Amino acid sequence: MRIWLFLKRRFNDFTPYLITFVLILFGAFFLTDPEPKILPWLPVLGGIVIGAGFTSFATMVANRQAIQEQYNKDANLERKQTMYGPLYIELKKLRQAFEDIYRGNEPLLQWIDVEGPKRARFSSPPIYLVPTYRCWSSFKEDFRAMTDFTPTAQDWFNEIQHSAISFDEAVEATRVLTCEVLKPHIDSAIEKEIKRPSYQEWLLNRNNDIGNTIQKQHPWFPFIYNFTEVSSTAASLPKPLGQTAARSWIEIFPVQTQPATLGWLLAGKPDRAAQYIYDGYLTFPSTTPPPLAWFQDIFQAAWPGLESNPAYQNVKTIQEKLFEQVQTAEKELERGIQRIRDRYEGGEPFV
Repeated sequence: MRIWLFLKRRFNDFTPYLITFVLILFGAFFLTDPEPKILPWLPVLGGIVIGAGFTSFATMVANRQAIQEQYNKDANLERKQTMYGPLYIELKKLRQAFEDIYRGNEPLLQWIDVEGPKRARFSSPPIYLVPTYRCWSSFKEDFRAMTDFTPTAQDWFNEIQHSAISFDEAVEATRVLTCEVLKPHIDSAIEKEIKRPSYQEWLLNRNNDIGNTIQKQHPWFPFIYNFTEVSSTAASLPKPLGQTAARSWIEIFPVQTQPATLGWLLAGKPDRAAQYIYDGYLTFPSTTPPPLAWFQDIFQAAWPGLESNPAYQNVKTIQEKLFEQVQTAEKELERGIQRIRDRYEGGEPFV
């Protein structure tokens, strides 16, 4: 049954061409009449029939090409609007985000929103930029990735998806170790403040005029006191303190948001990470944090241990690879969109 339907459909497709071919044969037969004196008008008729046959054939071929070209136009304009355009915008924003990072204007991305297996979820909403790469995942869920992209293009976009997921996982792997590296330096900085003679004197007199006078010179002493949660003269530092502060700075700061601190560290800018934390504390009511230099000393002391860590190096390697892949794919998409414009949308604009 299927074979019959196939043959019938093919026969219907080629019937006009078959009729045209028969007309041309008849015309050729008339044109080559061996006894034109009997029917002198027969060669003339043959020429007319041949001309009509070739004209019909040329018209059918032209119509078929015109119909195919219209199909091509409709399909490519649809691809531009629903697939190439949205995917290009995502890649462009991702590329621009990386360029801002390389220029030192922004912290490193901590997350790229990719639809993939076992995607992690934020413990707190991020305060930093979260670019997306979700179009390709949606195309892969149905037939569009297969029918509307070349095999080479499919490889590009699959590789970007794989690298983006690897990038997210690599960044996540640095969170805990960053807290562990920061912890002893935070403990050391706080303990140094606590052991100051001026702090000990303020601690004993914080509710009288002497304490007020000392506090004017060291307005961050209440911050240290609240930070340590000590109710009397502190001889030793609570062990969880540095760990709690480090986790706060990396995971949830200033208030129920995931901060950009880790992004600045991964971008190789510990001073910007310190500035970010300092500025965050300035938003707290009725609290004066230590000077910016206090936070900078903590991050600078921790930086050598972070910079040389293999997890940090892994993030850098994947980031550079992903950036190159995004650049290549964006250029090819842009070239395809321009070809559609030049062929089906009137070419380059005048303005």
